[in-house]
Amino acid sequence: QAMAEPGVSPQATLLPVTGYDPFRLYYDVPVWGGWRELRDPLTERRYWSNVNSMLMTWSLVELLRLNGLEEFLLLGGWQLFTVVPEKMEEYEDPYFHLPVWPTPELVGDPLVELKAGDVVASINMPKKGICEIL
Repeated sequence: QAMAEPGVSPQATLLPVTGYDPFRLYYDVPVWGGWRELRDPLTERRYWSNVNSMLMTWSLVELLRLNGLEEFLLLGGWQLFTVVPEKMEEYEDPYFHLPVWPTPELVGDPLVELKAGDVVASINMPKKGICEIL
């Protein structure tokens, strides 16, 4: 019987398991379950409701603390994207940035400029290069 790593949890033991990655950081199914994304009909603001626990929040930070990100990613409601330049000269440019505009017309000042390697969460699958970034 192999002992767990000393100093971490001396009373725990490691069990040999086949077909399972002990370093996996997520589950195959949502742990909490029941989150729904809704819009307020008057303000058009997004909020989230959990049908199992009867919780409701307008805060994205609170939703993330309550495992909402994991659930929406596993169920396909949200996607994660990484900014990777496609052209070689842009890929090698340490000052590369990708401007993000608030409208499809791409006019005015960008909301934010993403750097190579930045990760963003998007709602639903983007169509024609347009997506809603959280």
